Amino acid sequence: MAFTIEENYKPLYDGPYFEYVITENGIHYGVDRAENGYDLYLLDEDCWIVDDGDGRDTRNWGTFYQLGWTKDEMFEGIKKEWAPHLLPPYVDIEPALIERYGEEYEGERIDEMDGDALDNLYKETFIEPVTEKDINNLELITKEKEKPMTENTGKMKLEEQQFNSLEELDQWVGDNPQAAKRTTFAHVKIPCAFVTPYTYTAKDGREYDKAYVSIPKGTNINGIDVSGYSCSVFMNDRMTQQHLDGEHVTLGFKSNEPISIWTGKKDSEQYPYKQFEVNPWDLVKAIKQQLQNYKEEKNQERDEAKKLHPSSLSSMAKGARSASSALSQKNQDYPIVDSQTK
Repeated sequence: MAFTIEENYKPLYDGPYFEYVITENGIHYGVDRAENGYDLYLLDEDCWIVDDGDGRDTRNWGTFYQLGWTKDEMFEGIKKEWAPHLLPPYVDIEPALIERYGEEYEGERIDEMDGDALDNLYKETFIEPVTEKDINNLELITKEKEKPMTENTGKMKLEEQQFNSLEELDQWVGDNPQAAKRTTFAHVKIPCAFVTPYTYTAKDGREYDKAYVSIPKGTNINGIDVSGYSCSVFMNDRMTQQHLDGEHVTLGFKSNEPISIWTGKKDSEQYPYKQFEVNPWDLVKAIKQQLQNYKEEKNQERDEAKKLHPSSLSSMAKGARSASSALSQKNQDYPIVDSQTK
């Protein structure tokens, strides 16, 4: 089956980042390597994560089954025909190279190579490129399909899993009770500058890795501006690594539990404390919409600048850098509550 693979997918400005974006039969998949496998995401036409599209949770596999995936493929996180073209999970790199070359390669011990060197050597040794024939075949396949991302998959459509409001979610649950049981997490990727890690100490003394998430300025939930509000999330190893690498951090909220958001400080007259509970789908949708609006606004500014100054390439590049920096800038007017009061 024909497919294309784009490595180190970096969208214009601040969209989602993936190690690979694979397109097969008009469907986009985001793939990131993990220690012992792959993190798999179902993407929409703009390569944003589709809600309920996280392949790591077995309760969400029904969506992939409807697209032709098998249980074994879901367990591996990739399709077997993709594997020869991708770097394997981190734990498999070094053993494969030692088996091929022995303990050393060109006088350097393989077990002392850094990650980039191991990846590059593995690519040179094992990775098979996707051929031009595959790409041409893919173009023929996609031309035969009108809008594969909006085709019916059972009773639900993929696009219908991104709900605009709690009312839409309730309606969808009523129409699809079995599918709703698999809708357990709402996901969104957010620039790491909006995420502030901290250590939470429970009453019994146990410590947990958590993070404050500053909701981007301009985020609107059902007509209410929640700029400057914050929420708190638990951090797993992958989220921590994304934050350390300066990448977008993937947030996951349980869809059946309201999210507490707040602003200000307790016992502060200057910054009065306010707290509300919001539906996770509403919050995720609002953040995605704000990021999309920002991207479109900057694209429009860039197009207008090109019309006014068509020869100023340096100015365009500077504007792109400024746009990316501005989006990642936190709103300092609304301080978050410290870990001892939340």
